[in-house]
Amino acid sequence: MFPFPSTVRPLACVIVLLACAAIAAPPPTPEIPTRPIALADVDAADLADGWSDVRTIDGVKCRLATAGGMRTLDIDAWWSARSLRPPMGKVYVFEIRYKDTPAAPVIVYSQSGLAKYWGPKEAHRIGGAADGKWKTAAVPVNADQLMRLPDKRAKTGLAFVTSADLPVASVTVRLARPGDEQRYNAETRAWVASAQAKARAATPIKALPLQMSIDDLPGLVVAYPWSWMRPLGQAGQPQTTAQIGAPVKIRMALNELQGGSFGVYANGADLTGVDYAVSPLKGPAGTLKADIIRRTAEYSIVKKKWHPQRLWPAYKVDIPTSRSHWFVLNVRTKRGVTRPGTYKGTITVTAKQGKAELPLVVEVLDVDLPTMDEAGLFMGGCVKGLVPLHDFDFARDYNQNGINLWVAGVRPGMKIVNDKLVLDFEYLDEWMIGAKKRGLVGVVWFMGGDPYGFPHTMTLVRELQLIDTRGEREPHTAAEWIKLQASEANRDKPMAAERELLGEWVRQVAAHAKAAGWPEIILTPFDEPPKWVQRGKKQGHENRPDIIGAGKWIKPYFEDMCAVIRQAAPGLRVYGSIHHTNRWKMQEGFVFIDDVDVFCTNAIHEDWTAGEKVRAAGHDFWQYSGLNDASPPDRVRYTFGFYYGTFDSRGSLAWAYNWGRGWLGGDMYAWHTPFDTIPGPGFEGLREGWDDRRVLEAYRKKFPSDAEATRLLAELRKVATSNLARGGKGVIKDFWSQTGTNRMDAWRDAMLKRLAQAK
Repeated sequence: MFPFPSTVRPLACVIVLLACAAIAAPPPTPEIPTRPIALADVDAADLADGWSDVRTIDGVKCRLATAGGMRTLDIDAWWSARSLRPPMGKVYVFEIRYKDTPAAPVIVYSQSGLAKYWGPKEAHRIGGAADGKWKTAAVPVNADQLMRLPDKRAKTGLAFVTSADLPVASVTVRLARPGDEQRYNAETRAWVASAQAKARAATPIKALPLQMSIDDLPGLVVAYPWSWMRPLGQAGQPQTTAQIGAPVKIRMALNELQGGSFGVYANGADLTGVDYAVSPLKGPAGTLKADIIRRTAEYSIVKKKWHPQRLWPAYKVDIPTSRSHWFVLNVRTKRGVTRPGTYKGTITVTAKQGKAELPLVVEVLDVDLPTMDEAGLFMGGCVKGLVPLHDFDFARDYNQNGINLWVAGVRPGMKIVNDKLVLDFEYLDEWMIGAKKRGLVGVVWFMGGDPYGFPHTMTLVRELQLIDTRGEREPHTAAEWIKLQASEANRDKPMAAERELLGEWVRQVAAHAKAAGWPEIILTPFDEPPKWVQRGKKQGHENRPDIIGAGKWIKPYFEDMCAVIRQAAPGLRVYGSIHHTNRWKMQEGFVFIDDVDVFCTNAIHEDWTAGEKVRAAGHDFWQYSGLNDASPPDRVRYTFGFYYGTFDSRGSLAWAYNWGRGWLGGDMYAWHTPFDTIPGPGFEGLREGWDDRRVLEAYRKKFPSDAEATRLLAELRKVATSNLARGGKGVIKDFWSQTGTNRMDAWRDAMLKRLAQAK
């Protein structure tokens, strides 16, 4: 620090005092633009096609983002030129001044690199009232949802998709502040409700007759515990008077996140502003040192029915008379911080019309659960592109330590230079290394898709031929390549030129991943090769004569690609999604045992000894299934938990983490905001199933061969393998119709009790 000359010391003291006084209101962060970016002053080079010239509307200078396509706006990247993204951990807000002309919300994208091949991804939706008013929208974007443009490194950007010409006056960048998260969440729920307005109006909720006398209800606000593994519908209600005001009970281990839930019933009057609070939990060990995570269900139309689709951070809701609302709370204990014991407190439900209380009892057993990594377990969901890095902070708590990428959405940049394949790993380096720091241990990377679309769905092979200019050749068009690859002479394996490039791609990816410190990369040629015993085209390819779909050629094609991977990268694990092992009595899945290192099936019921066969061949046995925004959490829990654990599968994939229509749902069980990840009820079941697995792993390790442990494990196996014959509906549904959550709770409690006693 330079000393002040004596002549300026008094002034310096004044400056220091003023600076101290200003601590409560710090100046803007220097790297953020402090002045609004006026669209009238933006250089035309920073505006893609679809923007108008400068207009003056209502005395406001602006440009129009015209209706139809994506209208991009490039903005100077304000952070260090050495970094692809802004400093991690920050959330920025783009304040957009616009005239609300469209009758549907405007989709705003950020240049995130999270969509297909460095693409922008939806950040928020604004407007849609078509009231012609000038408004300022706040669009929050996490630092991991912003990236420099790959072809204009000094820029980042936004984009707009609007149903009517949208006048935009300015964009201002600031840091997020208190209230931005709650506003974003509320606005998202509001536009979903708007998008579903017709469907909601056509799906009335019928209030059911009370199961008890109204005189037995304590007041307008009726709170009652509810199984957090069974979503509570809006027509639900307490079933007995004893249930009203009964305790919400949570039993858990150390190093675990565990849930409880309750419903609130509006008794004879509409309830408004319903929220709840949890008091400190106390017991003989003192005050519980754990995180209490409060959530509130959002009801939406899912598969043409009302369903609690998402569990948001707690927010106030209105409950119409004679209806219920579902609330979920999670407790997260911490290794080395939380002390075992029984803790008690109170859940206080408040509304403008009154309040109610429920006792809360949390029993923390003296059992320290191994993490997924410590237990040697892997879990990942399929994603379209990449997920924001902050998702892994959430996913790790929900027992997801892996992810499943598809070359159709994620791959390094590829080009031919001097007849050599050159791959660009810059944006993947930034993501892979950041994800690994946050707990990602492995990536299953699909080089191709569904055989029903063969050969079009052989994504990587197709993409490589589109750039192949070696020897001054003219690359095939996609149509030309498909015709050649589908011909009888070529359909059983990649053609020679592409096979060579494929091997080089694998070699470079494997070598770079190891050198750069990526999570483990596990490659697979394409999805579900057992379709080689089928014939046909599905999933949008039915009317394309150039697509030949599934057939006997799929088997040698898959095997040859596995051979390419092994030759190019010895030691890299090869994965196979074996959706049928022996359905048609052709060993259609087992024929690939020696081609893959990871044999992952969703058809254990076709051969209960599949795991033993795979392990005997020296390979890893996994199992996979699907879930979505309507999946019952209790069934998801059994599938990924005790059912798969019975056969000692060490990993799982799920279709799909975010493959649906965003906030409008579909094949997805989590939604990413700039601040958080919002789980669906199915994700709660998935997490609980892997908690069951972690308990099971601890139990197996502690009691490897004693009589009681052997008896319990034998019971798990017997129940899992006997249900199909009794019910005939499928192993999961059969189990459910006969035993359900109570059986799982009994198994888990028995193991936890023995583990606690042993300690």
